[in-house]
Amino acid sequence: MRWDGTKLAGDLTRLRALGTRLRYVRGLDSAVPIPPPLSLRPMRRSLLALVLSTAQSVVVAQTKPVLTPKDIGRFEGLSSVRLSSDGAWLAFGIGRGNEENELRLRPTSRDTAIVIPYGGSSGFSADSKWFASLVGVSPMERDKLLKEKKPVRTACVVRNLATGETITVAEISAFSFSASGGFVSLLKYPAEGKKSSDVVLLDLAKGTRLVFSNVTEHSWNDRRPWLAFTVQVEGGVGNGVHLFDGTSGTVRQLESSGS
Repeated sequence: MRWDGTKLAGDLTRLRALGTRLRYVRGLDSAVPIPPPLSLRPMRRSLLALVLSTAQSVVVAQTKPVLTPKDIGRFEGLSSVRLSSDGAWLAFGIGRGNEENELRLRPTSRDTAIVIPYGGSSGFSADSKWFASLVGVSPMERDKLLKEKKPVRTACVVRNLATGETITVAEISAFSFSASGGFVSLLKYPAEGKKSSDVVLLDLAKGTRLVFSNVTEHSWNDRRPWLAFTVQVEGGVGNGVHLFDGTSGTVRQLESSGS
């Protein structure tokens, strides 16, 4: 067979133009086309995009703000929600991680609030005219007192809801309104080594007060403004059960004891 060199060169040129590469298999008269090799460029671009995305995520994670103890200290929680009998007033506590707690008192008809710093236990009188709460000290003041080995005590603040006027009595551990709401009893802290305490009785309508000493227990009547209390003193003189009558403003002894 005679080969035409010019024709062969032309055929090869056309094959290159079409981008088809031929592999000749030894022992076969026919040519088997070989597909072009896979391109690595798209894979490289995908890998590069993945690396860049991961690096960006790491940078964002490193620059994201981290919560500090100071931030956590400002977190707030709701507690001790109370509503007056007539539904006109709402009281609730706000507790924080840094112990900068407060008590908020607000009318339900307006978007305003009275803030009582370090306010604790609270309550409304039955007639919805008065609000009382125990008020403590700041964490800094508390720590200072403890360091000086001094007692940490609360005061009691009684507020007239109509006028906003307040009555503050220091060193009160508990309070209790009478059933009618016209009186409130305030329990003082006992002296060191003693079980008895003084009870301060406020007549809220008249603005007067009485003090009963050496009281071990006291309780209001469920219906009338009667306060029963027990007295215990050294030597036994005056020990027994006494009754305060808020209607007449008198005190009488119901039972006496020599011990």
